[in-house]
Amino acid sequence: MSNCNASDVPVIWLLGKAQAGKTSIVAELTGEARENIGNGFQRATTGSRVYAFPQDQPVVRFLDTRGLEDEAAYDSKTDLNDAAAQAHLLLAVIRLEDSALGHVLDVVRSVKKRHPDWPVLVALTRLHDVYEPGQSHLLPYPFDGTKSDLTVPELSDDFRRLLAAHRKLFHDLPGSPPEFVLLDFTQPGSGIAPSDYGAAFLWNTLARKLPSVYEGLHISRDPAESTRRRVILPWAFAAAGADALPLPFIGGLTSTGLQARMVYGVADRFGLTWDRTIWKKFIHLLGSAFVARYGVKFMLRQGLKVLPGIGAAAVAVLSFGVTYALGEAAIYFCRELAEGREPDRDVLRQTYTENLERARTIWQQRTAGKEKTEAS
Repeated sequence: MSNCNASDVPVIWLLGKAQAGKTSIVAELTGEARENIGNGFQRATTGSRVYAFPQDQPVVRFLDTRGLEDEAAYDSKTDLNDAAAQAHLLLAVIRLEDSALGHVLDVVRSVKKRHPDWPVLVALTRLHDVYEPGQSHLLPYPFDGTKSDLTVPELSDDFRRLLAAHRKLFHDLPGSPPEFVLLDFTQPGSGIAPSDYGAAFLWNTLARKLPSVYEGLHISRDPAESTRRRVILPWAFAAAGADALPLPFIGGLTSTGLQARMVYGVADRFGLTWDRTIWKKFIHLLGSAFVARYGVKFMLRQGLKVLPGIGAAAVAVLSFGVTYALGEAAIYFCRELAEGREPDRDVLRQTYTENLERARTIWQQRTAGKEKTEAS
């Protein structure tokens, strides 16, 4: 049981169609893996669910309205009444390419009419769906949620048109105007980096709107654990899969690229921009012995691929171990830099070495769990 009165816990109401990205936003804010969202939370009504985070002593609750579809026979009165009694901020989650917002817009207008003082955020998601071929996220993140977003020079005409259309749809709401947040949260390994595009801006916006939510979420979760579950493990398994391909060097080079992207992802989690200078510092502190061992293990993995049967499995284990240990070393390194301290070379090297062994245990547990699932 929580020691916190439910009425004292801020509530963020997420409203949007199915597949708009509400679960991804909750996962980002709580640090939970996406597959865990919805497990163990309190079900409120047939129309909505309440996620209390953390469950034992909540600092925030998420009121997640069922996916709204224009054609669905959905009576939102229950959700409106529920939200009116408890919500503190309305977060409308909308795919950038979706301009058919009839029901969603009606609900938002109804809420603002009854509660003109409520802050409303409009999260435009899945930006990559409207990117032109070969286009990637604009870096550094160029949006500030105002009309000036329309003047970002690198935007395609289609992107600019959709953004302007959404701003127009929401411009005449009662009370204070909504603020826009452009997000693109994807699974690590999807090929779209960074996988939490716009997360920092979302956090900053919440800090202005609901300071207690911002502070509570940051206090309640360990950023290292969040990074481990949502960056290191997915990239490590992806690197293992790539390196296990029975093609010497091709899979290995792909795996090396994935390891580099993982390190960039770790840095991003700690608010750092990973550039060439930081790379050099990281490698320098790991030392020449690490570089030599890394090269030897790379060649060993490529040689093992020629062994029938056991070769690919052995390569996957070795690649997972190196990637996981590198990620844990990056967590220590980035945390120290983010908090204004100089990383200790001995601690960094020890972190890498210890996690090579830990990685074997994680791999064995994962393999045993997979085999158990397949057998059941």
